[in-house]
Amino acid sequence: MVRVSPLFRLNSSENKNPKEIMPSASFSSSRSYVRRSRRKGGHRIPLPSRTQSSEPCESVPCPNNVTGSAMAATACAGPSGSGGGGSPPVPAAAAATTAGHHSPYDLRRKSPPAYHEPGPSGTCSLPARKRPRTSLSQGVDVCNVSQYLQYELPDEVLLCILSHLTERDLCRVAQVCKRFNTIANDTELWKSLYQSVFEYDTPLMHPAPCQFEFVAADDCEADNPWKESFRQLYYGIHVRPNYRPKKDSRIKHFNTIRAALEYVEERGGSPSASACSCSCGTSACSCRRTPSAPAAAAPAPALLFVHAGLYQEECLAIDTDVQLIGCAPGNVAESVVLEREAESTLTFAEGANRSYAGHMTLKFSPDATSTMQHHKHYCLEVSDNCSPTVDHCIIRSASVVGAAVCVSGAGANPVIKHCDISDCENVGLYVTDYAQGAYQDNEISRNALAGIWVKNFANPIMRRNHIHHGRDVGIFTFENGLVSIYQLVEIT
Repeated sequence: MVRVSPLFRLNSSENKNPKEIMPSASFSSSRSYVRRSRRKGGHRIPLPSRTQSSEPCESVPCPNNVTGSAMAATACAGPSGSGGGGSPPVPAAAAATTAGHHSPYDLRRKSPPAYHEPGPSGTCSLPARKRPRTSLSQGVDVCNVSQYLQYELPDEVLLCILSHLTERDLCRVAQVCKRFNTIANDTELWKSLYQSVFEYDTPLMHPAPCQFEFVAADDCEADNPWKESFRQLYYGIHVRPNYRPKKDSRIKHFNTIRAALEYVEERGGSPSASACSCSCGTSACSCRRTPSAPAAAAPAPALLFVHAGLYQEECLAIDTDVQLIGCAPGNVAESVVLEREAESTLTFAEGANRSYAGHMTLKFSPDATSTMQHHKHYCLEVSDNCSPTVDHCIIRSASVVGAAVCVSGAGANPVIKHCDISDCENVGLYVTDYAQGAYQDNEISRNALAGIWVKNFANPIMRRNHIHHGRDVGIFTFENGLVSIYQLVEIT
């Protein structure tokens, strides 16, 4: 008969199931045995096994009423070394500091303590290890960069970088420091930029409205003639078919002359005065000029640059102040051609008091088989009450009737100079009906009839014209026509 200790003796009324009788005291003295609890399985806290292959501090489910620090200590603490499982769990920090006891797990934190709330799944985990932040002092680097840019960067490299900038950015770079100012004003740098925009081989100076003059770079008084010319021509509008300007450029480009003229009319004439004063638009720029009082009161006429090409479908009748000038490398007038087969090629009407047309070819080539009468159509026509300036133009007419250039009407007072009126099938220049004007330094030659006709009370002024090799007389006046001739070069 087995002897039962009085400590584990149970009444039959408390427990009727003999299987729940606890083992003897001698059997319970083993430390490896885990006591059973009457608590239900939902409230049990699993204890790690010594033979378990999972990670030591693996996240375990925790009750909702336990804080984050307590849950971490409960989940990661090992079994108590005092025998029974009824004692409360020991925190990890206390277990690690117990004398003579070494926890089988490495519970030390690798980063500063951070307390995290349990996630939606009811699990808790140790905070991730964070790398320490390093702060770098950039004072020395900035000094090194400034030293390199101002003193050590080669001029060739800096010139290559600046060659990709627009004219406005280049003027701003010149305000950075003395070295940048010197390099940004380099003559070759501005020459390359100038020729990419205007295509001229020589700087074109524009000192006043309707005045243009090519000046050799060596003969120009400006320190940088290319930049000075760029500044004077900057406010112009360009007619350049199928051309794509730089992204940040503010220079206007159009495909046709008509579109450019419509843009000028919408803007109410010339661009703003501030646009023609400086190419960079900055108040501190050294290239800024202050307009004089008359210029401020009367802004300069709009300026249109017509680039190289053949413009055949353009019917141009100008009745406002606008300046048209050819724009091309080499011989500019031969590269820019305006041609018409019906009606006049270029007409200046009333209102064109400060208009200009220069450095281009004007052709009138009517169809010989056409039944249309062309006796009132010309290459260049100037009507009453206007005073345009026509300069350095090549004028050719294939019409057997009429004339190449016709100036008629009271108040018609043009200035036609340095033009080549040659090889026309009829009269070269025709002035009539009280018209006046100044005609100087022109080449009038090889025309089918007279070089110049003056009739009906017209009174032109001729200076230094070369009239030669015509099939008829040089100057023919009739019907009360009057000519004032000064310094005639030759009539043959």
